[in-house]
Amino acid sequence: MSGAVATAGRAIRRLICAKHGGEYGQVYDPGVPGQREAYWVGNCRDCEADIRLEQQAAEELAAQVAEITAEAERRIAADPQYEKVIQELAAADLAKEVAEIVAQHCAMRRPEWESYYRDLAWNQIVAEIEAERKTSILAALQAAER
Repeated sequence: MSGAVATAGRAIRRLICAKHGGEYGQVYDPGVPGQREAYWVGNCRDCEADIRLEQQAAEELAAQVAEITAEAERRIAADPQYEKVIQELAAADLAKEVAEIVAQHCAMRRPEWESYYRDLAWNQIVAEIEAERKTSILAALQAAER
């Protein structure tokens, strides 16, 4: 900002546009208390021209919506592979999604199943040891009775 100058009840400032590099002036509008805020009036002429061009392009494009829609429908109708390509793309994404769901499910459930089978194996080993000890105790008791 170059600075503001007050002249006869008007505040004016000069700025340099960051986009175009040109200098432009702004006038301060103090606003009306309780109705609207104060603001600086004035913009870079090149920025205003750019905005006008963008608005014109948007208006022309909006006017052509029906034509664009008809052309898109014509191109789709002319493409015999359109539905097949759509179905293949959907199938590929669905397969990827299924793989992700399976991976997530496995990541969540694997610890539970490992714990289950770890407990099952532990119980089998304990049962084998108890059976071996019981057999040796019975053999010792039978030998002691004779």
